[in-house]
Amino acid sequence: MVGLPESLPAAARRVRGVGLGQIRELLADRVFTGCLIAASGAFAALFAYLAASPVVLQDLYGATPRPTPCCSA
Repeated sequence: MVGLPESLPAAARRVRGVGLGQIRELLADRVFTGCLIAASGAFAALFAYLAASPVVLQDLYGATPRPTPCCSA
């Protein structure tokens, strides 16, 4: 297996994961927060569409429950 060497010096590496201070710093960044809200809205819309599409196909178009997943795919 071919790998790349670590480019970050050993003194600058962190042993632990992300801390609360770093999360607070990210949430204070307006650009990051805007992207976070936009991505969250897009995922919410996707899941709402996936949850509602069988109901719409069955109620409005009269599809039977059996082929409805094939229509959604």
